Amino acid sequence: MKPSAEVKTLLGVLEKNLTRHPHLPAVKILRHLTLPVLPRVAACPRVVACPRAAACPQVAACPPSGGTTVSNGPVSGTPTMPKPTKPEDLVPGLDKDKKDGENSFASVLAGLGKVCVGEDELRAFLEKQREDENADLKTFYDRQKEDQAKVLERYAEAHPGEDISEVKTLIEDNQKQQQDAMTDFLAKQRTEEEAQIREFVKDNPKATPQQFDTFMSKQRNDQQTSFRAFVDEQQKTQNARIDEFTKAHPDSKPEDVRSLFEKQDKHGDQDIDTFLTRQRQDEERTLRRFIFEGVKK
Repeated sequence: MKPSAEVKTLLGVLEKNLTRHPHLPAVKILRHLTLPVLPRVAACPRVVACPRAAACPQVAACPPSGGTTVSNGPVSGTPTMPKPTKPEDLVPGLDKDKKDGENSFASVLAGLGKVCVGEDELRAFLEKQREDENADLKTFYDRQKEDQAKVLERYAEAHPGEDISEVKTLIEDNQKQQQDAMTDFLAKQRTEEEAQIREFVKDNPKATPQQFDTFMSKQRNDQQTSFRAFVDEQQKTQNARIDEFTKAHPDSKPEDVRSLFEKQDKHGDQDIDTFLTRQRQDEERTLRRFIFEGVKK
């Protein structure tokens, strides 16, 4: 008896997930699948022992064991399998198992590589994701202010007896204006990003994870290009502020002031790039799992 197309598909998924999830033993994965069409294979000890069951030649050579009792009860003769129409037909107890987290085999199979969330669910998820990212950004800004205070302390130590209140005001005002501009820029970028993601999912309900990855990769590259242009404009604006300040305060040692900004810029650019890159990576990872597996975190 040859395995049906449905069984071949499930065996293929099993093989992939044995590679992707080596911590899940083959026995546990097989237990999740109901294969009444192949009672002799399900009960065969050689299948459980073989890490590549779908391609294992021993499976085809496994002798029949008529009347063997498997998880679905005693089976004899030539059983048939109804054609599944939804993931729950393929994986018993899927609704419960999907709640068990990322280690659940049923969660892996839940979407079978297809979009499994609705528009309202996606919108709510993106809103929550945005709130979390804004909270992280605020924490990042607070740390920037703390770092700036330490820089000003070192500047004061290097210029004993000098009144650095004007320089301090310049630094603090410049940082506030840059953070405000960054907040506005990221908010607009995020709004456009969410609209594009919702539109992609709506227009491509049968999209595969690979197609989604391609879409997100292009979006990421476009955002990075836009961000670098924004940073360049901010740099020009900052240079103009420094020029105005040094002209108005000729005794402020312009080179020292510029050096102070340059040190902050070098450290700050690395920080913001690292922060936004990690934030984007986490966003893509969690969004992908939500759209295709229904896992919210």
